[in-house]
Amino acid sequence: MNSPAHVVFSLALLGRPNAVKYVLAITAGALMPDAFMLVFYAYERVLGVPETVIWDDHYHLPFWQNLFDTVNSIPLLLAALIFATYKRRYTWSFFFGSMLIHCLLDLPVHHDDGHRHFFPFSDFRFESPVSYWDVRYHGNVVGSIEVLMFMIGVIYLWVAEHSHERKWYSLTRLRTVVALTSIVYCGFFIFVALTWKDM
Repeated sequence: MNSPAHVVFSLALLGRPNAVKYVLAITAGALMPDAFMLVFYAYERVLGVPETVIWDDHYHLPFWQNLFDTVNSIPLLLAALIFATYKRRYTWSFFFGSMLIHCLLDLPVHHDDGHRHFFPFSDFRFESPVSYWDVRYHGNVVGSIEVLMFMIGVIYLWVAEHSHERKWYSLTRLRTVVALTSIVYCGFFIFVALTWKDM
């Protein structure tokens, strides 16, 4: 699932109606499971590595895989969420909760490129029969559903807040994040069309 979609889905699930003040923690948590992958990709692009080498070879190097899977580990995130909530560190609770939602949404939509979601306790990778991007595994259908759910989520976050009294800066912060996320989401598809069209 694409990173911007995770932001909207986590905000829709966690950001209303009483937790708008945690919008930045929720946003950061939604992006964190993909953060090392974004760093990896930017690093490889700066070095001029071809796209096929990036994803078919370097992506699978143990160093990167361990980084990716550490921040996508359901047991580690669940433990962090429980600890933060026990300590009443609610900003961290929303952060780790958002990370956990990211992983749970990713789990069923990766066929052969999923994470070890139980790392470091297990190297098991769930191979879903569907993929959010690979057309060989219904990626066109799943991807279309993601786009539709993203648009519904944006409308929900933007409009539903009218029914609740909010401090203006909390609502403005939420809408700013939603607007920026929508722009990035559109930009991502343009980037894919221009960069990965021949892959």
